[in-house]
Amino acid sequence: MDSFFNILLIIDAVLAGIAFIVLIVKSGRSFYSAGNAKKTELVAISDGGTVKLLSDPNSKSAAVEEKVIPLSGKTQEQSDELAAQELSATSVTIGDVDDAAQNPFKFGNLRIKRRPFAEKMLGLSLDVKEYYDKIDNELRSYKRVSARVSISGESYRVGRKLIAKVTVRGRTLTMYLALDVNAFKQSVFFQKDSSGVKAYAEVPFTVKVKSGRGLNNALKLVAALAEKEGLEKDPRYKKINSVSNLKKLK
Repeated sequence: MDSFFNILLIIDAVLAGIAFIVLIVKSGRSFYSAGNAKKTELVAISDGGTVKLLSDPNSKSAAVEEKVIPLSGKTQEQSDELAAQELSATSVTIGDVDDAAQNPFKFGNLRIKRRPFAEKMLGLSLDVKEYYDKIDNELRSYKRVSARVSISGESYRVGRKLIAKVTVRGRTLTMYLALDVNAFKQSVFFQKDSSGVKAYAEVPFTVKVKSGRGLNNALKLVAALAEKEGLEKDPRYKKINSVSNLKKLK
């Protein structure tokens, strides 16, 4: 009888051991399968700015359905539009460009905006503003002369003919006149020839007005220009405040 019970105990122990081994094997397989499942999920960023979860291309299991998640919640069209807006907002303002273009232009992908003549002029010292006021009034004081302020400067015409132009280069007042550069002493007026620049081909005689002496020379040149063009003083001309006039145009 005792032998029979001993045999039953041994059988129970063997079965318990077998059950324990089977449990360990099943647990190991489950852990290994879960680890492989995680490895088969790959993350890739597409050209369209989205994130895709893809199955392992080397796996023989059924393909995992692609999930497309837009970055920052934006579609491709919205992303392109935002990039275009950021590019258009990227610009640099410069204050000294010697061409006749009125609109902003580009340098590569960088848009360049020109500072208007009125804005540049109003930012200069009182002395330079006084030089401009006297030159402007002197040119306007002749009959048939019309003046027009633009982005690049102030132009003076007789009919359609351009006879003079005033601009600001850096922080210096510069005047261009329809005079022969070689007809005046260079040692007195320090003139330069700007005939090679298309915008100043009609008014090549170029002088900078930096001092009281420079202003006096500029007024002499205006008188010489009036004589050349056959202009007469307008006795009814009333002096204006040229600087205040620019403030209205700003």
